[in-house]
Amino acid sequence: MADEVKTPEEPKDDNMMRCPCCGERTLHKPLEIKSIVLDEYMASIITGVPFSHTYTIHDSIDITVEMPLKKDVLAYERAIAELNKLRPSAPNQEIADKLRAAASMIQIYGNITSIVTKKDKTIVKTYTPSEVVKQFVTAIKDVEGNVELIAEAYDNSDTTDNMSTIPEVMLNAIVRTHRDVYGVLLETGFNETFWKGIELV
Repeated sequence: MADEVKTPEEPKDDNMMRCPCCGERTLHKPLEIKSIVLDEYMASIITGVPFSHTYTIHDSIDITVEMPLKKDVLAYERAIAELNKLRPSAPNQEIADKLRAAASMIQIYGNITSIVTKKDKTIVKTYTPSEVVKQFVTAIKDVEGNVELIAEAYDNSDTTDNMSTIPEVMLNAIVRTHRDVYGVLLETGFNETFWKGIELV
């Protein structure tokens, strides 16, 4: 009698998860999009206002991230390209480092419309980083390649009074998460099967 052919067991791997939409195994944990985020996304489509969401940290910090308008994206890209082009011509390392930091500031803070710090649910201070970035981008155009003046404008922009004392690595992670969420929404915003898979509809 022939030996019974057994179906090989699927290897167990605690790091492997299943996509809620297609059921395939994946190493990447699917983003969990809350229903309020879907509502905000649909509202942005209906009103034409850029998609934004407020991320709360430990009930004491509210960080609102917004997908910038196309004109702002182009302005940021031009400013970063200009900073990268000018950096080799900087007269010293200090100014070169400031030009590099300025490019990073645009990438991170250009998407953050507000940071609100609270204590016992009372607002302590409100920051508007993206407005500061827009002013800095305008300053880059106005000084026409003068690296010393650009470095000075950066010093006046990237201050704790303008940008808060929250570590940039944390802010960058939140901005990246927001972009990832937006990417998921673009791909699955009207896919009811996906949303049922993560129990939102």
